Amino acid sequence: MFGKRKELDKWGRKIEALREEIPVNRELKSRLRAEFQSHPPVSRKKPAFALAALLTAAMALALWLGLGNRENGSVNPVLAAELKIINQVSMVDIASGSNLPPVIGKDMIYIPVADHGTFSVPLQPERGATVKKVTDSTILFNALSHDGKTAAYSNSKGIYLYDLEKKQTRTLIEGNDYDLFYGEPSWSPDDQTLLVTRKQVEWLEHGHKVRSLDVCEIDRSGKNLRKITSGSYASYIPGSRNILFERDGKIFIRYQSGEERLVDEGRFPAASPDGLYIAYVKSVREGKKISETARVITDLSDVYICSVNNFADGRKLTANYPYRHTDEEEWAKELNPAHGERSLVFNGRYDFYNPVWGTDSRTIYVLKGGNSENIPMRITRIDLGSKALAAEDTVARYLEAGITRDDDYARSLLVDPSGYLTISNPHPVAYSITGSGEENGHTYVDAWLMVAYNADAYYELNSIRLYLVKNEEGYRIERIADREGRFEIRGREDGIYIRVGNGEKDRLLLKVEGITSGASPMRRLSSLAYSPEKQLLLYTIQEPGSFTLIAHNLKQNQELFSQRITDGEAAVMDLSFDGSHQYAAVRYYGDYRQSVKLYDVQRKTLVAAPFLDHATNAFWAGEKLLVEKPGAGGTIRWMYDPRTGMAVMGD
Repeated sequence: MFGKRKELDKWGRKIEALREEIPVNRELKSRLRAEFQSHPPVSRKKPAFALAALLTAAMALALWLGLGNRENGSVNPVLAAELKIINQVSMVDIASGSNLPPVIGKDMIYIPVADHGTFSVPLQPERGATVKKVTDSTILFNALSHDGKTAAYSNSKGIYLYDLEKKQTRTLIEGNDYDLFYGEPSWSPDDQTLLVTRKQVEWLEHGHKVRSLDVCEIDRSGKNLRKITSGSYASYIPGSRNILFERDGKIFIRYQSGEERLVDEGRFPAASPDGLYIAYVKSVREGKKISETARVITDLSDVYICSVNNFADGRKLTANYPYRHTDEEEWAKELNPAHGERSLVFNGRYDFYNPVWGTDSRTIYVLKGGNSENIPMRITRIDLGSKALAAEDTVARYLEAGITRDDDYARSLLVDPSGYLTISNPHPVAYSITGSGEENGHTYVDAWLMVAYNADAYYELNSIRLYLVKNEEGYRIERIADREGRFEIRGREDGIYIRVGNGEKDRLLLKVEGITSGASPMRRLSSLAYSPEKQLLLYTIQEPGSFTLIAHNLKQNQELFSQRITDGEAAVMDLSFDGSHQYAAVRYYGDYRQSVKLYDVQRKTLVAAPFLDHATNAFWAGEKLLVEKPGAGGTIRWMYDPRTGMAVMGD
């Protein structure tokens, strides 16, 4: 009997641990507890049957708490703390002055842009993918119904519903545009009601104060407005009638029973489509004293995620870092001790706003604004997964983040990010992963990194080896080393020269006749690219108003292609080969706009690539071209496959 008791205790502890780990349907649990308490107590079971009864209870508990609870999620949900960041890419630079979050449809992302309108962009790869203007500047989408047919939008007057098929608008509810306002609409799971924020203000002699801020529910017809609770930024948690909302800088869940529970400090809460996770933005303020009279404070906002059923199960998704605009030591030296302690506050390099989930629970879109003049407001996509990136994928993400200027993500992939810098010129134009392996117990990835100057006869191929270590987040880059095989190509007045490695002197690669860079009319060597694998040199000769693109086989000393580009004052910017040396991108300025042409190495000619018209930037990520094009009132980044002509926003 005593042995049985010991075994029972062991099983009891296991069941208790299981109970803590499995997501709980709190409403069902409360209801069942009330039902159990209403029944009279039963007599104690005999010890002989206790173990079997307890095992049966354990199975029932597991089914109830795990398999049996499908209201908020899948059978085996991944803990929020165990989700890995697979990618983080800034896809859209938004027009100045606009800070509205995107709205996600089934196959489209809608981008509302102040003073422009709402634009649609396909989420899946398409041949010749295009950006379409859906509405004018008076209709800026806030939320899309689950059937994708109706968009809710708001302005200072009220909230309105826009029928995408009929292109008609009707009023949901209006305030008075003075001291009563409605905004922040969010659809219910069945699209029959909406949650809205009602704000009442009191005007003062100087400015105003908020008298009340309430979460209300209203029928789709515009009738039956009813207050739910005080707060704002409310939405239903999918699979339930529970409401996620914000109040006084804190995030809460209001259950259907009326109970409210604090999730965390933060803003802009958003529940995942499967109802398992909450994404939100939280600021963390930390300080340190650097002298008797000086304190340095960092105030960093980041995107966080936690589980709906276990708020302690969470993690930070972004890696913001301080924007140190002042030398803190110099600042501290200049302080007057008689004035007492002073504080220097560093905000983050970025601020984050309004996270929204994609079509599944593995993608989050968030607004990311820079705290310096050269960083615009962006729509950034964060991809999540249950498994960490492989070593080669980690290196690819690192190199791409440097191109898109997602410095926070690039730094997060380094063991020591303190020395990380991005350089504008010479700028990277291509990379390709060439292999990976182990060296003295260390994982490494080999890559080519190609750089060029704008409108200059200079091209450099760097063979690098990146050493990585693995931690709980996945691989991180510990150091980067140069390998043998560096090529430096530059143009001079008599031709094109090459330098291999760091010690060799320049040697003539190809003599070019007729260069008159110092005379008039000007005829100078400009942008070029080199493929050691193909022994192919691609170069340009710039003249007033035009340039000539030439391909030369160095092994056979044969000119393969020559074409003059005359698109209205055409000026070449840079050239670059893809990772397999099958295509080359020609970035140039002509007809008062930037554009990109595509050279097919095998066919020895320029090939039609209409999608690349009006592209302002191009960078080879292996065999695909990362392209920037104007769109949605700003700039959109696409990943373009020259073999298929397909393009997708981001990658």
